[in-house]
Amino acid sequence: DPTAASHTWSVCASNAGIALTCSDALTVDAPADACGWSGEVTALLQDGCDGALDLVVDGSYQVGVSPVVFSASDDLSNTAECATALTVRDVTAPIAACGVVVGNVPAIITAVASDACGARVTLDGLVCTALIDGVERTVTDCPVIIAGDTLRVAAHLPVGELVVSYRVTAVDPTGLTTTVDCRQVLPADSDRDRDGVADGVDNCPEY
Repeated sequence: DPTAASHTWSVCASNAGIALTCSDALTVDAPADACGWSGEVTALLQDGCDGALDLVVDGSYQVGVSPVVFSASDDLSNTAECATALTVRDVTAPIAACGVVVGNVPAIITAVASDACGARVTLDGLVCTALIDGVERTVTDCPVIIAGDTLRVAAHLPVGELVVSYRVTAVDPTGLTTTVDCRQVLPADSDRDRDGVADGVDNCPEY
């Protein structure tokens, strides 16, 4: 359980006693760029000297529920207390990105996510196709594997460009989710001897 944020005031002593009133619960939304909320929580103090006074606490609170406790006392040992359960909601879903191809084949593609509270990234839906003369064709032996938030591209295709399609999902600690569909095109392997066989599978790539 979160530690209560306690705030105490000493007030004028009076035989009339003192009383504190505050909201039982208050719900606010965290801004998109923060994993918490900063602002004021108020209570109403009534004593026998000054009448009604607004007590204001300006604080910062994390996402979740934080008890904000107000207490007051006077020199006659009169006391009063009230508490507000402040709920800070995370209402901003994470941003997910496909990542970029790093390195020549073998290469890696690491998906990324951004969120003020952090986010976990997963990949699925991996499909490989060969792009030959503008037409995509199914590849039965996909040279790509998923390793956590990263795709590892082990080899070129024997013929054509390698098209890698996949799905990136980002989930933040609150459970808010963003999913994006991704597509990366890796160039075809070179054919230095122009014999129609890619260098990667040519026994004599230069002749």
